Amino acid sequence: MRVGILQTNPIIGDFDYNLRSILTGYEQASKEGAVFVVAAPSSLMGVPIKNLGKNRDFLQLAEVALKHLASRVGSIPLLVDTFCLKENGEVARQLVVLRNGQIQQSYFALQKGIGGLLPDFRLIDPGSTFLLKEGDITPIDLILEMSPTPWFKGVEKERLNSLRKLAGEKACCPVIAPNVVGGADGYVFFGESVVITAEGKIKAIGKAFEEQIIMFDFAAVPSVPENLEGGVCESERLYRALTMGIRDFVHKTGFKKVVLGLSGGIDSAVVAVLAADALGPENVLCVSIPSRYTTRASVEDAKTLASNLGVRLEIIPLEPLYSAWEQTLGPLFVNCKPDITEENVQARLRAVILMSLSNKFGYLLLNTGNKSEIATGYCTLYGDSCGALSVIGDLYKTEVYTFAQWINSQRLVIPESILTKAPSAELRPGQTDQETLPPYESLDSILRLWLEEGFTIDEIVQLGYQREMVLDVTNRVIRAAFKRKQGPPVIRVSWHGVGFRLRSPSLPKIKYMIREWTSSD
Repeated sequence: MRVGILQTNPIIGDFDYNLRSILTGYEQASKEGAVFVVAAPSSLMGVPIKNLGKNRDFLQLAEVALKHLASRVGSIPLLVDTFCLKENGEVARQLVVLRNGQIQQSYFALQKGIGGLLPDFRLIDPGSTFLLKEGDITPIDLILEMSPTPWFKGVEKERLNSLRKLAGEKACCPVIAPNVVGGADGYVFFGESVVITAEGKIKAIGKAFEEQIIMFDFAAVPSVPENLEGGVCESERLYRALTMGIRDFVHKTGFKKVVLGLSGGIDSAVVAVLAADALGPENVLCVSIPSRYTTRASVEDAKTLASNLGVRLEIIPLEPLYSAWEQTLGPLFVNCKPDITEENVQARLRAVILMSLSNKFGYLLLNTGNKSEIATGYCTLYGDSCGALSVIGDLYKTEVYTFAQWINSQRLVIPESILTKAPSAELRPGQTDQETLPPYESLDSILRLWLEEGFTIDEIVQLGYQREMVLDVTNRVIRAAFKRKQGPPVIRVSWHGVGFRLRSPSLPKIKYMIREWTSSD
């Protein structure tokens, strides 16, 4: 039995485009002898649709699209999922079987999917009863696992292990698990649609981060090697996820070109490399905006990087705008000492320049902040936190350095001086990040332990970190909630995406610095 899986890259709500993609794949799979064809989950609607799944206009469009799709399907069945309105008015996700120009059967979803993005459902040998309970001894011929799965570090192995266990131990039948590809709303879906035999062996697997028609024959002997890594390291997968995330976000929002601030630091350097690779250097505008505090070395590093990438670089001095601001507000600040106000206004004036270029020329602004800064609020609201997409907002600062080193191991593009200089926002003379934050090695470790591993403050201290440092970090995270809620979407690449959307109250009153509350004092 020859089966085709359509691993497509849908656009949320673009039913015309999605229909063409599905039909093109269906026709090709039919020509190659498929007995039936499966469209990857959410191929018709796009993913994640979130509250669009409750919008009646959207659901009506989905219904029209489904009927049009059905009218184009011949004798070879096509399986596709969509949302619909049930007779009782409830919204439900359903899997439908299309054949001979009509909808032959429908199956409704029962279970939640991986990551909670969309419900997932399993089609179990068509019949009137659609329910599989623990301990059920009803024979099953095939399980179709329809859960759109985004890429996070390590998700491939975890997903395969779960599917193998389902096929080889729980159900003792083959499992087909299609998956979409593409970036949308901060998620990047990685494909690798897979077929698992009843023995838990991999029958076929699709490419990662690429559209593809996967054809396989159940009668053939599995030929996919058990070692699926194929020499592809995690850094390369991260690179492919981030470049796809940029490319799809830009194109699916109707843009062609991007603009970003190129400071001469590590974060903007990595984002510039990713943007140039994702969109082509001709579609990337980098802007250096040096102030009176910017070192000459930083400007030279920006020039060298831009030259290495082949991107356009504009150098726009900040001084005229900053001087005008000083003259305008100087009379009001006559008895005030310089403080964070003067630092923040530099970031905000840079944002004004970048957004002006974005508006005037139709470029999408990329944010260059990292996870460490976003989590602790070490960024300026409406300044360096602005942008339409946060590219590396789910990478800690230490991860950015590691990733930059991997990039240079593939081709030497980031100047070594960027990798070795002390991180600095250069908003005052001689400033470094570590004047405000702990060393990034310690900061990132504390953030991981507290935000991702669920350690308490006392437990982190017991690992050898100074209590004052731990309290400072945790309180920064709490206080910065209002900033994160106003930032751009972050491309998620980890199970614990902090980013601008860390789920915490905007006005917390938790005061972890009250020492008498800690048990070890």
